[in-house]
Amino acid sequence: MRRFFVSAVVASMFFCQFGLQNTAKADGVRDQCDAAAFFAHAVMMGRQSGMSIKEAQTLANNMLTKYKAPPAARTYYRSIVSEVFRHPRYQEKDMQSRAMNEFQDFVFTDCMKLLSR
Repeated sequence: MRRFFVSAVVASMFFCQFGLQNTAKADGVRDQCDAAAFFAHAVMMGRQSGMSIKEAQTLANNMLTKYKAPPAARTYYRSIVSEVFRHPRYQEKDMQSRAMNEFQDFVFTDCMKLLSR
């Protein structure tokens, strides 16, 4: 499960880089928020599978550095990692899935509010 989490985070960071370079404002905002939501889902998946906050922070920091994310994106993605660990870890698969989906939706709507100002 952790291997999948690492792959998902790498993919989301690649998608984030693509989204951050999009030039059309409306499309760019949507792409950035899609990337943030995908990242949130992946981090929550790691949380639900037992990844520690330190492991998640290290992985996120490495990917943010590798893909040269701008400072605002670094701050936002780090806040996503911190927020994930404020949520409980569930044992039941259906609750884990629900936690991942709800957190993904929360991050997407939060991002859209922030970037649509």
